[in-house]
Amino acid sequence: MAQGRDAAEWVSISLADTSSGDAASADQNSAFDAASAASRAAVARGNFQGALDVLNRFLDAMPDHLGALELLVDVCLSAGFDEALADAQTRMAHVCLEKGCYAEAQVIANDLAARFPDHPEHQKLAARVESIARKSGFGSVAKTATPAFALGASARQTPALQAPKAPEALEAPEAPDPAFAELRDAVLESLAARAEQRYADAVARLDAHRTTEATHILEVLVAVPWLRARAGTRLARVLREHGALPSAMAWLEWVAEAPPDSEEVGHDVAYEIAVTLEALGHHVEALGVYRELLIEVGPSYRDVGARVQRLSTPRRPASGRAV
Repeated sequence: MAQGRDAAEWVSISLADTSSGDAASADQNSAFDAASAASRAAVARGNFQGALDVLNRFLDAMPDHLGALELLVDVCLSAGFDEALADAQTRMAHVCLEKGCYAEAQVIANDLAARFPDHPEHQKLAARVESIARKSGFGSVAKTATPAFALGASARQTPALQAPKAPEALEAPEAPDPAFAELRDAVLESLAARAEQRYADAVARLDAHRTTEATHILEVLVAVPWLRARAGTRLARVLREHGALPSAMAWLEWVAEAPPDSEEVGHDVAYEIAVTLEALGHHVEALGVYRELLIEVGPSYRDVGARVQRLSTPRRPASGRAV
């Protein structure tokens, strides 16, 4: 326990110049890096309470830091601290709401309400977030995907979807009222603009090496139809670069289930799948995808030609015999 207390004191020093409202963004990032490193070190030693103490000390000074809240949720999940997890998720939902991250807030609030159906505060929070999300145009987006960081331990399994019963007869839809159509188009344009802004925010966070925050934004944006391929392939690249190859492959397979918006998008998804397969050691499967791209777009597409040549060349082990 002494080690956890020392880590907390070390982070307190890092926070000394960042608790005021005039703290620079760079100082805040440095303080978060210190808190993150200290909490992860405590977790590595099995000192989960020490990790929570470090993060809560940081959040006392910066209560609206989503990266720290996300890490707090991760620690609670790893430790099995259900009560602390619910509290961390509640705090995260409120901060997401304040920052305009309505889709993320709705996912977290809905998860809390599902896991605690008899808890009035969680039900009120879910209803409030639902109302705000709908008014902001994010109501339908948030329900289409649930990022892993927002889920509690009891909500890991995805129930099987049942096909709806076909109606006996379908009536021809009436033409929408012009005023309604105009309002609908305005809402869709606003939603598209918000989603694009969130994607730009994720890219900016990646450029600033705030990978964890960017990853969670991308996990939400893949549920937006017109961003599915773009956000999904970007997310897969980030995961692959950080060694999470199975997760990267899972996201790419999910993205590939939907028809691509264009041939260019389809080629981009196929290329990312091939690169990930190659990184996983599935060279035969990767070579097959590369060859399809070679036929469709030619050897000048990215480095497909070089990859095909490399994977097609027999590899020679130390014995000197080709394999």
